Amino acid sequence: MLELEPFRAIVSAGTADSIMNAHLYHPDFSDTVGQPASLSAKSVDQIRNYLRFEGVVMTDDMQMRAVTANYREEQAAVLAVAAGNDLLIYSTFDTPDPDIAQRISGHLSMALEGGHLDRSSFELSTDRVRRLRESLRA
Repeated sequence: MLELEPFRAIVSAGTADSIMNAHLYHPDFSDTVGQPASLSAKSVDQIRNYLRFEGVVMTDDMQMRAVTANYREEQAAVLAVAAGNDLLIYSTFDTPDPDIAQRISGHLSMALEGGHLDRSSFELSTDRVRRLRESLRA
């Protein structure tokens, strides 16, 4: 996969501690036609399996038009985590929103409790984020 070759080189060199998942549409990285790669398990599968990357995978800003034009806030958050992203980025650049972290956390907690998110995958993500934070402190 030509698009992943630059990432393969970085991952193989051991210099990537995280990878940002983009909101682009590409049939090799998107689960359905028009769905952003950042909300698609197919993209994270490529990162984990094709690149053999074990670090943190994060989304681009979840408030970008590629997401907000077609998905409700809670739907996008759940899709992004279900896809396997470890971190979701919310810039609140256009509209400051001091409650966004609490609100998104609530959406994800309800999805976990409702069985819409896999708890073991969620725990693996938590562990990857913890390891990244520890490595940045060192």
